[in-house]
Amino acid sequence: MGFLRDAAQTFALQAAAAALQLVANVFLSRKLGADGRGVYELLTLLPTIAVYVASLGFGNAAMRVAAKEPARAGAAAGGSLLLGALGGIAVAAAFLPFFELLRGFIGGGCPPLALWIALAAIPILTLELHAGLFLTGQQAVLPGNVAKTLQVAAALAGTVALVACDALTPTRAVAVWAASFALGGALAWKWSLDRLTTRLALAGDLIRGGLAFGLRFFGGNLALFLLFRVDLWFVRAYRDLDEVGIYGQATKLAVLYQMSARAIERAFVPRVLQADGAQATELTTRTTRCFLIVMGAAALALGLAAFPLVPLLFGDTFAPAARQLACLLPGIVIANVGILANGDLMSRGLPSAGSLAAVLCLAANVAVNLWAIPRWGADGAAASSGLCYAAYGLLVARHYAQCTASRLTDLLLPRRADFAAVRQLAHRALGRATGRSNSE
Repeated sequence: MGFLRDAAQTFALQAAAAALQLVANVFLSRKLGADGRGVYELLTLLPTIAVYVASLGFGNAAMRVAAKEPARAGAAAGGSLLLGALGGIAVAAAFLPFFELLRGFIGGGCPPLALWIALAAIPILTLELHAGLFLTGQQAVLPGNVAKTLQVAAALAGTVALVACDALTPTRAVAVWAASFALGGALAWKWSLDRLTTRLALAGDLIRGGLAFGLRFFGGNLALFLLFRVDLWFVRAYRDLDEVGIYGQATKLAVLYQMSARAIERAFVPRVLQADGAQATELTTRTTRCFLIVMGAAALALGLAAFPLVPLLFGDTFAPAARQLACLLPGIVIANVGILANGDLMSRGLPSAGSLAAVLCLAANVAVNLWAIPRWGADGAAASSGLCYAAYGLLVARHYAQCTASRLTDLLLPRRADFAAVRQLAHRALGRATGRSNSE
């Protein structure tokens, strides 16, 4: 029950962050329109993908050191800061020869300044990613969630200020987005460094070992992220910016769902890093089953509510995003089972299964998208991506069951005790909330 209690405590912050981002998305869609939203989505997606190249998997390695070797946490933090900054700058510089090509691909009269800001955001986002991972390794679940919530709140505040001044453009929206990540990353690193019990340092052996370990995750992490986001680039390759903007809205709503789902993941990862053998297997299988109960119901509710709410909130132009979201959500739910199982496999030093599954499903998704998008546009992208997400989750879950001598149903089929545990947790949370309300 410990991980469920932590998940419940952090769920509120994740839900708050999702709600804030939803409000920001309403302003962006209403003010920029479908075309402007398409430009914004492509500009912010570029650094978001590039981060996973810049990190080289070292963030995962530093997280593992922080959890398993606290005496070397200071050196891991130093390496994470150094390599995050250098990797981000190097990847940003690698895009410079293709600057005009990128502008032409994005289209819509993409302002040069907007693309410069997007490239400058790469080291910012890389350091923010490393900070979040390091806090997870330190079992600092709450500070990580607070930093993320404040980042989203800052983005909303900046967006609202621009709307109030009638000054919201794709360039300014991207600038606010990048600045919010700078704030969130700075706060996360401050809180992470404050928790260190050893001096911040650099250690060559740890950097070399961390890179060797991280590179084992690199391909899988990059492939997994591309699996979830690369379809937007394919939609742009075949369709107009307005369709990119509509599909971008669908994927953003899916990301909001995923933010809430990560409340469980953030509570789970620090514990599984500390567990061994049968204890880790029991924790992982129980977590995935409870995840399916809670977040499966949430996905169903969101998918149904999207049909009346998307056109109401974002405008009739964005109505197709509702059916695209409905195609994506079932696959995302199942994929999260694989993500949770892969977290346990990585803690055991077995990243290959998750990496291979991500690469295979990414290749399948690219192939199906190249066939489906010219025929059905963004609807085809949503359907093919949803299927490939589910395939990833099932492949990793199957391999996890083989590695741990458990059964696939242990991960995927909730039991009566799981429903009882979730109900009990909900009653406790409701009781605490009611008690606070009465005391006030």
